[in-house]
Amino acid sequence: MAFLPRGRRIWPLPSAIVVVVSSLCCCIQISSTMALALRETTVPAPYVALPSQDWDGNDGSWSTFSINVGSPGQDFNVLVSTSASATFIPVPEGCPSTEPANCASLRGVQSFSGASSPGFQPNLSSTWTTIGIYSLDLEAHLNYSGNGLYGYDRVGLGTAQEKSGLSLERQVVAGVADKDYFLGLFGLGAQPSSFSSASEPIPSFLQSLRNQSLIPSLSYGYTAGASYSEWQRTSCT
Repeated sequence: MAFLPRGRRIWPLPSAIVVVVSSLCCCIQISSTMALALRETTVPAPYVALPSQDWDGNDGSWSTFSINVGSPGQDFNVLVSTSASATFIPVPEGCPSTEPANCASLRGVQSFSGASSPGFQPNLSSTWTTIGIYSLDLEAHLNYSGNGLYGYDRVGLGTAQEKSGLSLERQVVAGVADKDYFLGLFGLGAQPSSFSSASEPIPSFLQSLRNQSLIPSLSYGYTAGASYSEWQRTSCT
C-alpha cells in the first residue's frame, strides 16, 4: 500500500499506482503488471421504422407498419404489439370464399408477385420451417382465442422492395386465421419463445437485433397513430 501526503493527513492509494505531487511536477507511475485497454465506444444508431402510410383495422383506422416475411418477401401491414415477441400474420384460411373478395386486403395483406395475395403462403417461402400448431395466448385476458401455425422464417422491416430495412433469418412467425387477430402483429417483446421443455428458448426479433449489435439497446419508443387523433401517423424507434 502506498500513501500520498496531503497536509497532515495520509490518504491511501492502490499499490499499483503511486502519485507524487510537488509544486514543480506531477507524475504517475503505473505498475508494469497493470494492463490498460481502450474501451469500445462505437454504439449502433437507433433504427426508425416508418409507417406504411395506410389506415387499417376493423375497430378503427390505425396507422400501420410494413413488414415482409419469407424468401422472397411477402408484404403485410401490421400493428405493433408490446407484449408479443413473435410476428403474427394472416393466412389464406382466414378469408374463405364466404368472405368479401377484399378480405385479405382488409387484414393488411399486400400484393405478392404482382397479384393480390390471400395471405401468407409458407409453401412459397424457401426459408420457412414448420414448428407446429399452437394456441394463441397473447390476449387471453380479452377472451381472444384461436391457434396459429408457427414456424421459422426471415422477417424484414419495410416492404420486400426496400433494401435498407433490417431483416433477420429464422425468426418465430405465426400464421393466424382467427379474426380476433384481424391485423398482423409485429412483436416488440424481449422475452424468448419456447415450444417445449426440451428445446432451447428462441430470442425475440428485438433481442436478436441487440445480440448482433444492430441496435443500441432493448429500449424503444412507439406512438400509435389513428386517422382521427392528434398524432395521426404512427412511429417506432
